[in-house]
Amino acid sequence: MKKIIFAAFVFVCLILSCEKKVDITQSSFLDDKTIENFVANHQMILDDIKTSGAKAWVVANSNFSVKDFFEAFRKKMPPNKVGKIFERYGLNAKMGHLQITTMQYGIVACTIEEALAEIENTERTDEQKASDNQARAWLKEIKSNISPEDYELVKKYKAKLYEIFNKL
Repeated sequence: MKKIIFAAFVFVCLILSCEKKVDITQSSFLDDKTIENFVANHQMILDDIKTSGAKAWVVANSNFSVKDFFEAFRKKMPPNKVGKIFERYGLNAKMGHLQITTMQYGIVACTIEEALAEIENTERTDEQKASDNQARAWLKEIKSNISPEDYELVKKYKAKLYEIFNKL
């Protein structure tokens, strides 16, 4: 799970460099085709972004909340070079960064949800219960920033997405 969180953080740092602002008011960013395109092309997307020359990447504050990341992404649009890469591989040119972030955080939420379900009926120490409550709070924050429709799609493709984000 640490690898997935790190991968999400790396993508967040990468994408926060966006210079143009865009007002995105729709709540759902994903569909089957978008996720399938990402699954098929994720490595090429990442490689092309790395070699695109888009160098205005900002360093994300480690104190950013999930809400802060999503708000930043909703307010910004990727540079043209990055938008064209997203579009080339079947993501939305203006929201590809938000689509990827939604998939990443969706996988983190799925993982937390499964872990909490596994331990639900087990004997837990007070320290473990406190940790469980922190995980529940983070799960709630993540899910509050992802539309229910998008979360269901991420769950549908969980195995493939988990494998991708776990390798990054």
